[in-house]
Amino acid sequence: MEANNLNLKIWERERGRLEKHREEIINFAKEIASRMETSKFVAKVKIGENGKIFGSITTANLAKIFEDNGFKVNKRDILLLNNIKEIGDHEINVRLHPEVVAKIKLSVINEKE
Repeated sequence: MEANNLNLKIWERERGRLEKHREEIINFAKEIASRMETSKFVAKVKIGENGKIFGSITTANLAKIFEDNGFKVNKRDILLLNNIKEIGDHEINVRLHPEVVAKIKLSVINEKE
């Protein structure tokens, strides 16, 4: 394709359209992140006599918890260094877009509560 004035104008217009679309996607991801960050997520688990949970909470478990609360998240987008093995409050990062990461608060409690 020759770089004449017409082709340059077409290219600039297309680039502007793509940039606008990219910004819309990022803004949508930021909106979802904001909603997730203000939501309350709770994992009810079995606790042994020693106060530790049976097993651990994995990214697959977290994806299910998020889905149950109306947020569809791929388990590969949940940034968890280690599986959760203790009760209490935990902060979890969820990548919604390469430029947007939500910081989610999860409370792990005894299922009997």
